Amino acid sequence: MESRRCSMAGLTVLVPILALLALNVAGSVLVTVPARHRSYLLPAILLPAAVSLTMSEHLEVITGLSEIWALITLIALTHYVSLLYIRKWKVDITPSDVQQQKLSSDKASQKPIFIRSTAIHAATPLKSRLIFLLLRFFTVTVILNDVAIHPPFLSPSLNPDDFSPSSGRTLLARLLLRSRDAATKREIYIRSWLTISMFMHLSLVLDALHTICAIVFIYVSRMDTLQDWPDMFGSPLQAFTLARFWGKYWQRVQVVAYRDFVDVLLPSRMLSNPAARKVANVVFAFLFSALLHQTVAAVLYPQCAGIKDLADVKFFALNAVGVLLECGLLAGFEEIGRHFLPGSSRRRGAARLQVQQGWQVGSDVYGAFQRASWDMPGCLHSCSVYFRRCTFRDCTAT
Repeated sequence: MESRRCSMAGLTVLVPILALLALNVAGSVLVTVPARHRSYLLPAILLPAAVSLTMSEHLEVITGLSEIWALITLIALTHYVSLLYIRKWKVDITPSDVQQQKLSSDKASQKPIFIRSTAIHAATPLKSRLIFLLLRFFTVTVILNDVAIHPPFLSPSLNPDDFSPSSGRTLLARLLLRSRDAATKREIYIRSWLTISMFMHLSLVLDALHTICAIVFIYVSRMDTLQDWPDMFGSPLQAFTLARFWGKYWQRVQVVAYRDFVDVLLPSRMLSNPAARKVANVVFAFLFSALLHQTVAAVLYPQCAGIKDLADVKFFALNAVGVLLECGLLAGFEEIGRHFLPGSSRRRGAARLQVQQGWQVGSDVYGAFQRASWDMPGCLHSCSVYFRRCTFRDCTAT
């Protein structure tokens, strides 16, 4: 009975993997189909995406993997809709070179970061295969160290008492009143940890998946070259403002598809204005990201705090407003800022970024955990930073 249960669990893990594989295969095939026939074949990408999304909860082998898998599924679906039905990309396969052109269609459909207008390009220079492989193995080592070793030592070990309404004042009010009690220091530590871990751990898991796929497709299957797998993230040294954090450092795989939707949804009169187009690109990029994250949270954790109050939408909306203000208003006050924060503009921008993210992420995630604790007092068991997910004890018996 136990072996049968284990085999069934193994099969459920394979379902979302096979579903996402079917989605990619369908996209590679549809890119060779004439555009006028693709509307009849839309279920070929919708059904695998739905299965992969709803069954991704069985992939919680690594903390946060199920959420990442669900997001990958939605990003892939968004990309295929853009590629097949908005851009109407078409790859012609002739009998003279079927294998090479089939490989071209696979790359065109499965690597949205390279899609521009009519060709696939890689922006990174060619690296030696040995150096590339050593860097990738070093990345995996660092990630395993972060996932397996660091959390037990650095995690604040969240417990229900951390979110109990012991004080009637907010953290800001306590700081203004110069309160330095243990509860205030503990809350500052938890908020700081949530802010760092929300981005750091997620980026490490994404980079691990990217590394594994790069090794498989370059060195095992030999289908791709080094240029096909540029770094997913930029340099952290470039993330000294909020706009550069999202635009230069954070992965931008799906941004091209979002811009295609802007071309369809907005009137041409607005798109002809460069300033309006730039604002629309920023707003739609964060809007689509919010919808994708909110959908994943609603599917995987329908009972968690942060779902009903549209926390993901609020988070990305605040980031969009922050980017627009930073590019507009704050740029005009750069000269004034030099008198309050001496040093380079990068240092001032990094300070603004840390304050903004620390306030926004800390307040968003910590507040969601706190609301969950208040809604079910005494029942909160544990909380995770991903999607404000909380688990509760069974309090019905008491």
